[in-house]
Amino acid sequence: MADAVSTIIDAITAGAATGASAAASDAVQTSYKGFLSLLRRRFSTSEAGTRELERVIEEPEADDHELRWHLRSGQLDEDSELVEVAATVLRLLSENTQSRYTITAQRVQGVVQGDNNDVRMKFLDD
Repeated sequence: MADAVSTIIDAITAGAATGASAAASDAVQTSYKGFLSLLRRRFSTSEAGTRELERVIEEPEADDHELRWHLRSGQLDEDSELVEVAATVLRLLSENTQSRYTITAQRVQGVVQGDNNDVRMKFLDD
């Protein structure tokens, strides 16, 4: 199991990447927005922490070491409610993406699943 800081960071970055998009379910969007609201309230006394949070939300691929430090120094990694909500966001995101594709195939020689694939297949007839 991931540590609490990683769970929070993962929820922030995964949610920023997909949680606020139109493709995300209402449950994902609502959960992610609620998580960010809770996180912002917890950071309300730390201007630098809030600034780092907003930076990572805007750039989910950016370095998150400073935000990790602020989460630990503010003891947000010990906030059981925050960690539980972060885990819920991750679970909902996972459920939302798992149902993205459905394939039913019979007598198939090749299957490609995903977006923007560039595939070349060569099949030999018997």
